[in-house]
Amino acid sequence: MQLIRTRNTATRSRREAEGLLSSSEFRRELNKERARVDRFGGELSLVVLSARDAAERTRTLEETSSVLMTRVRATDEVGWIDSDSIGAILPGTDAAGAWRFSEIVCERLDKEVLPPACTVYFYSDHDSGDGDGEVRYDNGGGPGLRREVRSLQEFFIEPVPMMKRALDVLLSATALLLLAPLFAVVALIIKATSPGPVVFSQKRMGRGRRPFVLHKFRSMSADADLRKRELMSLNEVDGPVFKIARDPRITPIGKLIRATCIDELPQLWNVLMGDMSLVGPRPLPWDEACQCVRWQSRRYDVVPGLTCFWQVQDSRNSIPFTEWMRLDLDYIRRWSIQEDLRLIWKTGVVMLRGRGI
Repeated sequence: MQLIRTRNTATRSRREAEGLLSSSEFRRELNKERARVDRFGGELSLVVLSARDAAERTRTLEETSSVLMTRVRATDEVGWIDSDSIGAILPGTDAAGAWRFSEIVCERLDKEVLPPACTVYFYSDHDSGDGDGEVRYDNGGGPGLRREVRSLQEFFIEPVPMMKRALDVLLSATALLLLAPLFAVVALIIKATSPGPVVFSQKRMGRGRRPFVLHKFRSMSADADLRKRELMSLNEVDGPVFKIARDPRITPIGKLIRATCIDELPQLWNVLMGDMSLVGPRPLPWDEACQCVRWQSRRYDVVPGLTCFWQVQDSRNSIPFTEWMRLDLDYIRRWSIQEDLRLIWKTGVVMLRGRGI
C-alpha cells in the first residue's frame, strides 16, 4: 500500500513539474512583469528554489513544484530557471512576503525530502537596484528575522555573447597598437597647452549597475567638475545629463579632439579590459546614472559601449533624453553582430566628418 501511495505521489509530481513554464517562457513572463512595474509602479518579487544535492535533485524539484502549484495565486507564474532551479514570480509582493511564501512552501514539503535553497529577488518602482540588501520582518510570533534580498536587476544581467566579446578584443587591441603614436602626440600636446593630467578618469555606471573607471583624453580644464555647478543654469538638454554647446571649460586643443572623437579613444582600453564594448549604451557619469528612472535602468542589463544608436544620429543633441534612453533599449532588443558592425561603420563616418560622438 505504501509503495502504491509513493508511486501515485511521484506520478502527480512529474505531471505538475511538466506543467511548469519552460525557462524561456518563464523569462518572458518575468520581463513582462518587470515592464509592468516600470510603467505602472508597484512591487515584484521572484523566489528561486534550487536543489541542494545533485543526488536528490529530481525528487526535490518534483516535490517543490507540486507544492508550488497549490500555493501560487492566479496572478503568479511558476517555471524553470534552469535544470536545477524553479522560480515563482510574485507580482504585488514585497520581499518579506516573498520570504514568507518560500518558508511556507518548504514547510509543506514531505519530511523526507531535502528542502531546496531559497533566494529572493525584489524589484519596485522606488528600488535603487544597487545590489544586495537585507529586509527585517516579523515571522509571526518571535523576534524579527533577517533575510538576504537580492536586487532583481542583477537577475536580468545579460551575458556578453562570445562573438561580441571576440570582436571587441580583436578590434580594440588592434586599434590600440596602431594608434599608439597618435596617443603619444596627443598626450604631449595636452600636457604642453593645459595644466593638469593628460587623461581624465571618471566613475561611470556599467553592466549590472557596477561602477568602473572610464578614461578619456582630457579636453576640459582641470577644474571642470568644480565649475560644472556654476554652469548648471546654462544646461541645454533635458534629463539628468549636462551639455552646453559652447562649454567655457573646453580647452583649445579640447575642441579639436572632441570634434574628431580623439578624446574618446582611451576607452579602447576599457573595451579591451571588458568594462565596455565597442557598441552599447553610453555609460553615464555615476551621479547622472543614479537619477535615471526605473525603466531607463534596463540599459544596465548589458555592457556599455563607445557608440550606439543615439551617437550616430544627425540631430542627436536635439533628441530628448527619454528618446535617447529608448534608442538604447531598442539596441538591446535588436542586438546582432551585423548591427554592431553597421554601427561601428556609421560611427567611423561620423568621426571623419568631425562631428564627434
